[in-house]
Amino acid sequence: MTFPSDSSKATSLNDQTPSSPLLDSSIFQSADAVLKTRKGYFRIDTGSKALNRLLGGGIEQGAITEFFGEYRTGKTQICLQLLVMSVLPKEFGGNGGKAIYIDTEGSFRPERIIQICEHYGADPEMVLNRIYVGKAHNTQKQMELVSAIHQSGDSKIILVIVDSLTANFRAEFLGKEQLMERQQLLNRHINDLNQLASFAPKFPRAVVVTNQVMANVSELFADQKQVAVGGNIVAHGTTHRIFLSRQPSGSIRVQLIDSPYLPEETSFFRITSGGIADDHEQAASDFSEFTKKMSEGLP
Repeated sequence: MTFPSDSSKATSLNDQTPSSPLLDSSIFQSADAVLKTRKGYFRIDTGSKALNRLLGGGIEQGAITEFFGEYRTGKTQICLQLLVMSVLPKEFGGNGGKAIYIDTEGSFRPERIIQICEHYGADPEMVLNRIYVGKAHNTQKQMELVSAIHQSGDSKIILVIVDSLTANFRAEFLGKEQLMERQQLLNRHINDLNQLASFAPKFPRAVVVTNQVMANVSELFADQKQVAVGGNIVAHGTTHRIFLSRQPSGSIRVQLIDSPYLPEETSFFRITSGGIADDHEQAASDFSEFTKKMSEGLP
């Protein structure tokens, strides 16, 4: 008696196995299709070549980028720079879109937008008319503003900024007894922001949030004196996390501490009268001179 070889057994089994139905293409995409889509995503120039390199080319479409640090570390200045760059025409190095700024701390200053526009030789009125500001004095209003963006079908809105993400949550939910409620609401808010970015079916936006810091009391991270507010909820919900710290020289140290594909790296930038710039490109009229001008009235 003869027996079929192993290879003939395999062939026989394959012949008897019914072919699997194809996956529903409306639900699943091949990784190759995802890659081709991502290759068409835009980046927003930060104004600093070093910071752009750290971020893989700039602020990424379809992602939430978080900047956190103490006061005076340039968080709002980065946001104002990004507003201008996202709106500037492409011939000026911008993206030619529209931008939304959700202001939770009263930080928005159109005078600063004008100063940055003058640095690029752009028309400030045109830029200001393409930037939309929403004031959020509490968490409810903050979440309502994000919902309003969802309801808008304006594909020209390419950038959404929340400055800052956690200020209202910290002010309204005090003490350990309210911590769980705060984190649940914050989780929903970050999920809504991800719907504008990573999970947007038609117009994925670039989303940027700033965050506050608090003293670190964990022995596990004794080498890190400060941690971002929001804990694991914010850590898991954001795509790229950047820690900012001011140096004695006046420059800002930028540390990419978490990203799904970018390496952990460090760079430096400086705040100038014309916006964000590489540390070695500080303008002759530095930011301190600019703030003095602002205190005396618009130039």
